[in-house]
Amino acid sequence: MYCRFQLTNVNLIGTCLNKVSSYMADLELNGVIWKSQIDSYRREMERYGENGIEYAESIFSCRQYCPAQ
Repeated sequence: MYCRFQLTNVNLIGTCLNKVSSYMADLELNGVIWKSQIDSYRREMERYGENGIEYAESIFSCRQYCPAQ
C-alpha cells in the first residue's frame, strides 16, 4: 500500500514528513507493519506508456482529499 501527499504549502514538507515518520514508527514498533519507506514519486512512463499512465495511476490509487494542518 502507498500513500501520496500533495502539499499546497511546500514549507510544510518537514512537518508532514515528521508526523508521517512518527506514525509509521509507532506502527512498526507495535507489529502492525513490518516496514515503511518514504520516497519520492516518479511516474512510470516507460512501463505504462504516455497513453496508459493516467489509467494505471487511477487503478492503483484512491484519491481522497483532506486538509491537514
